[in-house]
Amino acid sequence: MRGRRAGDGRFDAEIYSSPNANDQPGPRLGRVRDDREQVLVVDELGAVGDGSTNDTTAIQAAIQASADKGLPVVLTDIYKVTSRLNSVAGMVVKGVPGCQIYAGTGAGEFDNTSTYNAADGTVLLITHDDVVIDGVYFKMQYLDEIVASAIVMRSCDRVKIRNCEFSHFAKSKVIRVESCDDFEITDNYIHDVTTDSATTGQVTAIDVDDNRPTGASNRGKITGNRIHDITVGAAFLAAYGYQADGINISHQSSSRHTITGNIIKTVGEGIDCFGGNNIIANNTIKDCK
Repeated sequence: MRGRRAGDGRFDAEIYSSPNANDQPGPRLGRVRDDREQVLVVDELGAVGDGSTNDTTAIQAAIQASADKGLPVVLTDIYKVTSRLNSVAGMVVKGVPGCQIYAGTGAGEFDNTSTYNAADGTVLLITHDDVVIDGVYFKMQYLDEIVASAIVMRSCDRVKIRNCEFSHFAKSKVIRVESCDDFEITDNYIHDVTTDSATTGQVTAIDVDDNRPTGASNRGKITGNRIHDITVGAAFLAAYGYQADGINISHQSSSRHTITGNIIKTVGEGIDCFGGNNIIANNTIKDCK
């Protein structure tokens, strides 16, 4: 790393890979900038950020590089991804206003039409403890037959999803929690999720433990979220009824969650809870079926 301390107190540094045999720096990886903290900006690690170039590989590499350096990775633009992103240990991703992870649904992209657990049915899979996703907008190129979730947390603890936005998913459980403890899903905005497909029986903004690979989730915090317009059409209604939930605690063994201060409107069911010993209070639910 080569750096300098700017006159205004910021640290500005070039990041390179390991030196070669001649003790010269390897390829440049990016720049660390420090206003109040040091971060890695994903654009400077190879991402284009124009909303149409496939940035999947560059973003995954940036996630790995930032975790290796112990620094947050920052998203500043609109990045198209065409296959699943995967968590790494120590992963922290932050977005600035206007940034977006845009999931394409063209051929060979997120084109899963089968089950939620398919490899191409998740935009971001989190399997490591203590991951933080803060301030990122996940948007899918809308196509009604696509089965996909924005974020899946699987068998990991203390994950935080906060201040994010999610929209234009179709046959979706937008945020899925599977066998995770002490997670936090707070202050997010989930909206405009709709399907008229009769081949999927559930559409949900936040789902806990419909799938449980290693047992039930416990002590989650689902607070301060806005959930609007989780809807289904006539074909879906005829097959399944209003199975379009704002928040769904799907299993009776999932317990001790705190679900407070959420605003949920224009969904099938506001909060559907099968678990026990949960705190559900001070939520606003309106225009539900």
